[in-house]
Amino acid sequence: MILSVDIISWLTSPLPLGAFLPSLPLDSLFSTQGIMVMLLGAYAFAMWMFLTSAPKVHTIMVSDLAIARQFYEGLLELSAAEVPLHYYYNYEQTMGSTTIDPLYMSTNLGTTQATQFSGADGLWYQLKKNTQLHVISGAS
Repeated sequence: MILSVDIISWLTSPLPLGAFLPSLPLDSLFSTQGIMVMLLGAYAFAMWMFLTSAPKVHTIMVSDLAIARQFYEGLLELSAAEVPLHYYYNYEQTMGSTTIDPLYMSTNLGTTQATQFSGADGLWYQLKKNTQLHVISGAS
């Protein structure tokens, strides 16, 4: 006995969504509550993607910047950040500050020393591609 099956017509016929998810009732999925749950899940996924890709700045407060520079550059051999992440992502303008950005006022833009950003800004060190360490004075 030979059983002939027309595979072409079976492959081209559209299958309902319930054929792939038989245990999921579609009336509850597309109800108001189901749509709200799907929107909440999409929002959670978007926030997770944003927060995992956002730049990270770890700030440490020290009492003496000179000793901290010796420690981070000498003992730990951290490289100085070329441009601090807050300059790149424009944090001053988003916080409502109307001052002039000190990066535009510096004359030696090509240097990569941590002393370029010392003073009120503190020291900036590059840890990873999108992660920096910010050392500031003020601890007692």
